[in-house]
Amino acid sequence: MESAFGLTGKNFVLLVSDTNCPRSLVNQKNDIDKIIEIGNKNMVIFSGNSGDISYFVDFVQKTIQLYTLKTGYTLSTHSIANFLKNELSESFRKSGLNINLIIAGYDDLIGTSLYYLDYTGNLQRMNNCIQGYAALFISSTLERNYSNKMDLKDAIILIVKCLTVLKKRFIMYHSGFVFKIIDKNGSRPLCIV
Repeated sequence: MESAFGLTGKNFVLLVSDTNCPRSLVNQKNDIDKIIEIGNKNMVIFSGNSGDISYFVDFVQKTIQLYTLKTGYTLSTHSIANFLKNELSESFRKSGLNINLIIAGYDDLIGTSLYYLDYTGNLQRMNNCIQGYAALFISSTLERNYSNKMDLKDAIILIVKCLTVLKKRFIMYHSGFVFKIIDKNGSRPLCIV
């Protein structure tokens, strides 16, 4: 029942996630921020089993922080995405964590990047991606109106269109959404009224 998506624009990545924590047909909480910062210019949207997520978030944050302390270097978004891919691939073959990820970041040399990673370890770099039930309803709207040369204003208009379609067509009530942006200045929350 979770919905998360992201899109890249002209020198930024915009991430959107619902705030629900569902378990089967029961909504356990409705104020969760699923977009986690893992570095100054990198963020990940986690969706799936809440127990697996809390374990995996701690592991990822501590491992990346340890690498930075040991070497003095920060990992690129591509490196973080491949690290997460390897961890989920190994987990899938052993215990099977039920986690899906959208990884986004800004690197000074490359610019913006957005990755889709599912629970089996399939990783794909994309310009826009959707996870959860939202993919059934807003894929066409996002694909039809998306351009990689969008500025922030156009991206926000597109996000509002997608959320309007989701609200109109999806029977599940989403109590709220979290919006975050990543660009050359770092990552920060974005307020959309």
